[in-house]
Amino acid sequence: MNSDFLLYLQLKICQSIGMSATLGYNLFSENSSYNSAYITNSTILKFYSLSNSTEDPRAADYLQKYRKKGIYGVVDFDYNDWLFLGLQARNDWSSTLPEANNSFFYPAVTLAADLTEVLELDKDVFSFVKLRASLAQAGNDATPYKIFPVFTAAQATGGFASTSFPIGGVSAFENGDRIGNENLQPEISTEWEIGGDFRLFHNRLGIDVAYFNKTTNNQIISKELDPTTGYTSQTVNLGEISNKGIELLVNAVPLIINDFEWGVNFNYSKIKNNVVSIGEASEDGNSIIINTAYDVELRVEEGLPIGAIYAPTAMTDDDGNIVVNPSNGLPLTAPEKKYMGSINPDFTLGFGTSLKYKAFKLSTNFDYRKGGVFYSYTARLNYFVGNAWNSQYNDREPFIVPGSVNILEDGTVVENTRQVDRSDIFTYWGATDAAQENHVLDRTFLKMRNISLEYILPKSLCSKIGINKGVVFLHLVEIYSYGHLTQIIT
Repeated sequence: MNSDFLLYLQLKICQSIGMSATLGYNLFSENSSYNSAYITNSTILKFYSLSNSTEDPRAADYLQKYRKKGIYGVVDFDYNDWLFLGLQARNDWSSTLPEANNSFFYPAVTLAADLTEVLELDKDVFSFVKLRASLAQAGNDATPYKIFPVFTAAQATGGFASTSFPIGGVSAFENGDRIGNENLQPEISTEWEIGGDFRLFHNRLGIDVAYFNKTTNNQIISKELDPTTGYTSQTVNLGEISNKGIELLVNAVPLIINDFEWGVNFNYSKIKNNVVSIGEASEDGNSIIINTAYDVELRVEEGLPIGAIYAPTAMTDDDGNIVVNPSNGLPLTAPEKKYMGSINPDFTLGFGTSLKYKAFKLSTNFDYRKGGVFYSYTARLNYFVGNAWNSQYNDREPFIVPGSVNILEDGTVVENTRQVDRSDIFTYWGATDAAQENHVLDRTFLKMRNISLEYILPKSLCSKIGINKGVVFLHLVEIYSYGHLTQIIT
């Protein structure tokens, strides 16, 4: 349930200055629940009844409650309909934060100037010119039940299977795997932005550009814990995260000839992300682990973008040669995990174009993402089962790891002559920690998002069938994709 109570005021302070004000109260309440029951070992096929089993039904239920209330105010001023000033402020109280920290305040100020008429610009060149600037804060709370551990039905997990209570008619309950955090604080982001909207040549060229600088304090994330503590994760506050970037949007109609029109659009985004401070989220260093998969770690580390990926890799000597075990020829694992990159792209691009002739319009859109890395379980599985193309190296006959060396007890580096046996070829490609870096791939991709063909029905036909306007279209999505993700799947 989401409800607002509003008081609105609008007045003219003087002939040149207008003002409007809004005072509001917001209440958001959400109750989520479900109940389910299921059976196994059904006696009669396709007879859907909880009694159709030799075993007792199993039941599960879930209940979640969340409430947030807030008061807010907005005051807008305009000067001669070309200069606009906005002031906003809001205070929220959230049920998902500790009582001592459940109130958070965040203000904002915006300034915009429509210079088209004021500067008496040439209308044949400048159809519209607007500059803007803003300074704002935004508050955020946590998802429910992060302050204290929750009570759950007990279960035992091992490998790829798990067993849940009740077992043999005996019930058992335990604290959940996530430890609570009674010191959790609200997340506050502070951002300033400057930008402009420029439309030229009777709106045939439009340029919207913005630069922003955003700092987030006490960002709420979940970090992993050593299971020996009795828990596997905890929701914590990070110290400070910085995001700086530029965004550009261009729309153009380069060609209009009679009934033919060609349009293009382009967008570009580049964001520099950096972890300035971990804060109290890490007790013993400048890095925390927020997720793992087969010894590959997703970290938050000071001085790097948020979402840094570290992976085990093969040990190398000072010259970059792979150091192998002299007894079996397999690469040794380096003592320290290697930084493979972050999940964030270097930049993203979007491009679209359209061809319009009379009532027909053909359009398409492309997306391009450059940089960033990701962990691929599909890639790992391909190596594990022998489907990776490079696992066919040397026809899967014994081989010496190219450029490999041994390090003797006295530290001397010598050339390796020990082959990887046929029985260890699987281990080399799919079952050694030193190969985990092969499963971290480049996230660069190019996608053809869609193709659309439209036809606007004639007005005479629309009037006959009793509609104002009709469009018939064919829309195809996800036409083409190129990148590491596509390659490992195909």
